[in-house]
Amino acid sequence: MSSVSAMLKTLNAQLNGYESLLELLKREKGLLIDLDSHGVEEISKEKDTLVLRLRLLEEERFRIQKKLAMELAINNMGDTQTTGFTSKEASFSRFDNMPMFSQTDANITLKTLHKLTGVDEFNVIRLKLVSLIQSVEEINSFNKILIDRSLSYIRSSVELYSSFGFYSNAYNTGNLIAREA
Repeated sequence: MSSVSAMLKTLNAQLNGYESLLELLKREKGLLIDLDSHGVEEISKEKDTLVLRLRLLEEERFRIQKKLAMELAINNMGDTQTTGFTSKEASFSRFDNMPMFSQTDANITLKTLHKLTGVDEFNVIRLKLVSLIQSVEEINSFNKILIDRSLSYIRSSVELYSSFGFYSNAYNTGNLIAREA
């Protein structure tokens, strides 16, 4: 599999992952509004699993991106307008005739990949990812507001009950069962 097709496959997997995350956040929003704590807990577990999968996909994408950056530099050596790399970034090691890159040198955007490879799908995926990430941020911030309000309500309720003498031992961590002599 070529690096370009591997990159597209990984990006599409990330796109699907972010779509799943958006759906989970929408479900979480409904559960928060309905005050369904058990449902929120289940969604939280699903989100944790999905975020871990997205993190692994991001690491894979970075690995492929670094390989692709080296391939593009080799194929277009000396043409910095095509590769986007300076001669320093694409310089050959005298020992193994391979370009030397640091991690930051291989940080190519999807827009740059589209320009370098001519594959339109990179630009399409970029636009979809930007839109999805903005949607995730919006729903996530709304869910945070709902959670903050719920916590505020709970704190106010505990303070109210405490003022009447209820839950006076609410902050104790356990009960004394027996004392040693």
